[in-house]
Amino acid sequence: MDESWIRIATWWLLKSQTVYRSVYIATDPPKKDSFHDYSHWENTTSCTQAYVDLLKSSWILDNLIGERKVAGDLTKPHPRKLVSDLLKALKTDLHRRQNDKSCGNTADAASLLKQDLSLLESFEQTVEAKENVPHAMDDLTTSQRWITIDKDHGGFPDERILFRCFVNAQIGQRHERSKSSNAPYVILLWVTTGESEIAISLCNQRDTLNLSRKLTADDIEDWGSLNADATALHIEFPTQSAEVNFLTVNDLDEFRKGPKRFFNAVRGRDPQPGELTVFQTVLKSYRDTNASPPMDTSESDATPRSLEYCELRMYEQMDDTCWKTIRRLVVSSAADSKKLGCVSHWLPTSNVRVQVEDCTVNLSWSDCGHLEKKSGGNYNPYYSYVYRSDEPNQKVILLFRCSEDAQRFEDCVLFPTETPPQVLQASKVDNPSAFQESRIYSLFDQDDPNRAYHGIVYAKKSPKTYHHSQICYVYRDLDFRFRNQTVTEIELQHVRVPHYISTRHKMLSKPKESEVVPHFRMVTLAHQAFNMAFACDEDAIHFLSGLTGWRLKFYRQCAKLILTDTSQFRKPKKTHKDTEIQLWEKAAPEGGLWTQLVARLVEGDKPWLTARLEASGGGLGLPEGGVAELKGLAIQQGKDLDTKYMKANTTEGSIPKPCWKVSVTFKEAGDSNKFMMNSGLLSTFTQDLGTRLGTPKSWSVKSLGLVASQQ
Repeated sequence: MDESWIRIATWWLLKSQTVYRSVYIATDPPKKDSFHDYSHWENTTSCTQAYVDLLKSSWILDNLIGERKVAGDLTKPHPRKLVSDLLKALKTDLHRRQNDKSCGNTADAASLLKQDLSLLESFEQTVEAKENVPHAMDDLTTSQRWITIDKDHGGFPDERILFRCFVNAQIGQRHERSKSSNAPYVILLWVTTGESEIAISLCNQRDTLNLSRKLTADDIEDWGSLNADATALHIEFPTQSAEVNFLTVNDLDEFRKGPKRFFNAVRGRDPQPGELTVFQTVLKSYRDTNASPPMDTSESDATPRSLEYCELRMYEQMDDTCWKTIRRLVVSSAADSKKLGCVSHWLPTSNVRVQVEDCTVNLSWSDCGHLEKKSGGNYNPYYSYVYRSDEPNQKVILLFRCSEDAQRFEDCVLFPTETPPQVLQASKVDNPSAFQESRIYSLFDQDDPNRAYHGIVYAKKSPKTYHHSQICYVYRDLDFRFRNQTVTEIELQHVRVPHYISTRHKMLSKPKESEVVPHFRMVTLAHQAFNMAFACDEDAIHFLSGLTGWRLKFYRQCAKLILTDTSQFRKPKKTHKDTEIQLWEKAAPEGGLWTQLVARLVEGDKPWLTARLEASGGGLGLPEGGVAELKGLAIQQGKDLDTKYMKANTTEGSIPKPCWKVSVTFKEAGDSNKFMMNSGLLSTFTQDLGTRLGTPKSWSVKSLGLVASQQ
């Protein structure tokens, strides 16, 4: 059946109930049959008109719907339910009104005929005219879904009405708006299941007006400053502005009471200054398994330990200094929940353990609540609440509505956002595999925008246990080494990692358990090694290319490296064992390629040796027994590596002389051939070799056995 006439009949019944309740049963009922004598806003609602509206509803049900004068099938479940509810409500209301001799039904026929007998609301403003649709439609979905006998049945299955009332209003631009007087509009407060957002809607009977938006705490604060006897509110909707006039002060108070209570209960839900929303969804349930309340919540007694159908938000706060980024996890009850509340958890940017099983996520991490005792000297200990990344003391269980939401949340926890302006998204390198994933972010700080650095996030994804990520920050000067003689295992030396300090630090006496729970206070940097393991060589090379801008062409750990200074008469030699030999390649700005020889020693405080390999240099010597020889190299030595130029950082101000001969003895004879093939000096080598043998044109790379091969 066409539900429109059922909704119209329901509209008149609801309006009759509202006016009867507001006007007749008001604490201070009006002396006359009209509601109030407004000098600026006439109101014509009355008990007599309310009784006529009730009769309209009954007539539509009996003469149009009951006698099948409108097309449709009442055997369908939904129309039959609407008609059944309407019939029951009409019987109850008609019986009540007939027994109440002072509610308008005692008026004679002449008085009743003077009321508005139209079956449709006769008042219409310019913006709600049919030809202007959708100028006053913030929500293009039909507003008829709200017109039900029981407000708990209104809306779609995942929507619920919190408040519904008939009001007067003037809508649109000042030059075209008009003031209604007979309450032809419905104002609603409603929620979507699980969401901690209240929506406000203003609708008409013809479904040509449906203004809607989210309600905010600022709205409640603004409306709280109204005079005690005020009944009018100004509301800005996305498409139109409206002034809404409630029938009574009590109606306005009821309208404000629910949202005020809700916003007071979820004060910690909204973003704090500098916070960015990086994730938001609805949970089926939230459970806090900790023995103590979250350290981020000041009102621990009121903090809910479990919630059903609630909203989850994760905020990220990036300071002007990128490495000071922190996070906050907020779970707030739905606006229609019987148990209102909000819980807020502080989160570090890394070392949060995530375990996903279908729709369930187990989340655990360390806060700054570990009590630690240290000696302060002179036998005087002090106590501090500290952060321990490998000892989680906070755990929550989150049940999402679908597994896709759970997976999206895991990705959001493991990796920082790329939205803030300090993150150069074009420089991000994503290197995923089955059991690990690494990302590189190019960053800069607001106070030093010209000094860029990298944030490295390395996520471990074990198939049998939890996943977690680690983060470190590096500048272009690096000290790293390959472990176990393979490029798939990289150890970054002395990198910067975030460390977190609590509000209770270095106390002279041991705190009591009843004392205030510590909070996070600040981020500092600690220096430590950062280990990464990749699935294959190509993944590791891709990561290093993203970090340095250079591509690793060759890597081996040699048996012996001999450096000879040919500029001196005695030609002194330096011998180093188990040295890492690397060849790096990068496109040169003027065209062609740059090839850089890099060696990392296992001893000394200046382990890095670097030299540019150029065709104009001394070139390569003839390989014999796995030994490769390079001549005329300008070697630099330093404690770390400038990865922009792939050169060792040296304190010497002079330009190094190309006077060094380097002899590399590989552990396997074939490695010397591979080294020469990747050096970029092979053409120089073959030309020099041919000249020495007297037949330069008869020798080729293939005939010498120098066949290129992959690492």
